[in-house]
Amino acid sequence: MQCLERKQLVRHTRKGRRYIYKATKSQESIVSLLVKDFLLNAFGGSAGRAILHLLSEEALAPDERSAVERKLKQQRAMAAKKKTTKTKPAAKRKPAKKKAAKKPA
Repeated sequence: MQCLERKQLVRHTRKGRRYIYKATKSQESIVSLLVKDFLLNAFGGSAGRAILHLLSEEALAPDERSAVERKLKQQRAMAAKKKTTKTKPAAKRKPAKKKAAKKPA
């Protein structure tokens, strides 16, 4: 626990003769950091390589595999939607007329 406290992942309070430890960060934020570190160290930072490895090793349960496939389909649909939505080209402006300089009298 002291190691976790040095890493500022937990903090403690003393109640009588006991120490009460409490997490300083949410589980979601810790998992996110651990996954990023793992991807960086094991797959050179490539989430795609990690997913391909999991799929090729059949390390995913059928329901997990289906969830990954659904998410990929959603991502493809969103990417296709972004490509098909066209933005209007900027309106062309007429060049400003130059005013003739007045001659000094």
